[in-house]
Amino acid sequence: MPWPDMLAFGLGILALPPDAFWRLTLPEFLAALEARTGRRRAVSPLGRAEFAALMARFPDDSVPIAARSHPHGA
Repeated sequence: MPWPDMLAFGLGILALPPDAFWRLTLPEFLAALEARTGRRRAVSPLGRAEFAALMARFPDDSVPIAARSHPHGA
């Protein structure tokens, strides 16, 4: 299900406040969708191109977590 449809369903149809919508897990969202429509919609996995685009947009941090300076000095 595309993000605009998920937003429209959660914020519009279910009338969830934005903070409640963003706290939903995918299983919770799908349960609400199934309860409202009576059927479960399949969520298709990302294709290679979509995954590559996400990886390019949100690359892994090049500094390992253990090597980062801790803001509290510990």
